[in-house]
Amino acid sequence: MTAKEHFEKYKEEFFSGDKDIKRIKEFAEKVKEKVALSRVPPPPSTEEIREMLGHRQRER
Repeated sequence: MTAKEHFEKYKEEFFSGDKDIKRIKEFAEKVKEKVALSRVPPPPSTEEIREMLGHRQRER
């Protein structure tokens, strides 16, 4: 059996996974979306903190 014949014989067994690949890609997209939604916003910068404190002091 040549390599090509062997490939043709077992191709379906190994490469019928197009549906699986599609499912895995969809799952990866869902995971990316969930991770993006669960990300904590970055802490405020020093300048932003000073602005917030400045506003509070002016209110008093």
